[in-house]
Amino acid sequence: MSFTWNQFERWLEAHQVSQWKQLLSLERYDNNYRTFLAKKPITKGSILLEIPDPLLITGNKVCKWLERNNWIGHQQISSVQGVLLVSIFLFFESRQSDSFWKPYLQVLPTSYDLLFLYRDGLLLSYVTEADIMQMVESVRRILRDTFQTYVIPHFSSVDDRDKWNVLFKEFVRWYCAVVSRICYLPDDIAGALVPLGDIFNHEAVDTPVDILYAKWERGYYVFRAHRNFSIGTQVFVSYGALSNTELMMYYGFTLNDNPWDTLSFYPHELDESIKFYERVVLDREGFSPNLLIAFCNHCEERDVDKLVNETNCARLYDICVLLETRETNILMKLEKVGSNHRRIEWLRSWIQGRIELIRMVKDMYRKMDE
Repeated sequence: MSFTWNQFERWLEAHQVSQWKQLLSLERYDNNYRTFLAKKPITKGSILLEIPDPLLITGNKVCKWLERNNWIGHQQISSVQGVLLVSIFLFFESRQSDSFWKPYLQVLPTSYDLLFLYRDGLLLSYVTEADIMQMVESVRRILRDTFQTYVIPHFSSVDDRDKWNVLFKEFVRWYCAVVSRICYLPDDIAGALVPLGDIFNHEAVDTPVDILYAKWERGYYVFRAHRNFSIGTQVFVSYGALSNTELMMYYGFTLNDNPWDTLSFYPHELDESIKFYERVVLDREGFSPNLLIAFCNHCEERDVDKLVNETNCARLYDICVLLETRETNILMKLEKVGSNHRRIEWLRSWIQGRIELIRMVKDMYRKMDE
């Protein structure tokens, strides 16, 4: 293990965080990312990891720190998103040689694959998800404005554009660390960064996992097993019921056979003859109710189930065909890129997941129409 990782482990042990080694071993997998494997059989509900409060970086703690050090005034804090406040804190804290959290900050990744970091050329060419570009540009704008308003004023002079870009890239790195690692914490404006706990990888489960499996208990942030794990297998937690679009946007990866995957689109963009201009969401249950309601202007939302009839199933099947054709063409276009770059691979995986979802729903409507 690296020197910085050894420092991190000693820091944890100095705060009595070592029990996890009885159950878990730390291993490397693709691209040298770390993950946990089970050393012994783990049963559902077992405590996997306990991290004491002093090691947590929470939104509420950060607010007090920013005010106390006059980085941001009290009135300004209330107008800034919690994850941005934590990002500002990490940016400044990482520049302190004597930072209490230095051992933790040193082992955080330096590069990420969150969707807003992708080149516009890639997004515009291969991403058809409704409103994605607006979401991407919104994140970029908020980051630029936050950086310019709350970070730059604390530097004596940043007239040089190259220096501004270097500092901004550093700030974005910390934002990515926060948004992809923050854990739910009740009554906190952002949540908590949980050192070591953020190494657990995500597993999608058919039934949403109750927050009881990762929560605040007796002065510790506690992770519990949401299912059984056998010896030598990777130990996962669940980040929640997240679609692949959400995973790409906030975590930088996708999952095969994700039970919570969705696809949003505007029907009129598929075919000009479809005079419906609202955003529609497709999931494993089919299309969102607004599309069904559009088939019958006099229908109430509570009567949507009555609209799943032979005629409408045929129309929904046809929309699935249009979606499948569009996504398949995009995938074929992407395959021609031939790049082994990680982001290209994630885009392929994302599109393949959408095609699988469309085919699943298409088959459902075909059977209902028979």
